[in-house]
Amino acid sequence: MQNTSGAFHFPSCNRNYPVDRGVVRFLDAADDFYEGLFNNEIRFLPRGDSFLHRLPLWLITNGYLWEVTRSVRANAQVLELGCAGGISWFGKRFEVTGIDVSHESLRIAAGK
Repeated sequence: MQNTSGAFHFPSCNRNYPVDRGVVRFLDAADDFYEGLFNNEIRFLPRGDSFLHRLPLWLITNGYLWEVTRSVRANAQVLELGCAGGISWFGKRFEVTGIDVSHESLRIAAGK
């Protein structure tokens, strides 16, 4: 629940998490691994929904994106845990909410 200072307060652990540039910051301090070095952005956007257009998605991600796009209808609401920098194709195809420990990755994913 958001409080008056713009932070999110979680009563179960009695912690406040600040909102920085519109994104919740979960880490207390910057962490080189999470903040940018492991961003995992996939920028490829297929030209269409046909098998041949989407095949590179499977090749790039070893089937993860393929299975999601095959199993979840277009425009569905998707919660992606550990979203890193986000996946452009998900942002075009679904209504995505991404969760990650990296503030910088979430900031990048928010643009998708």
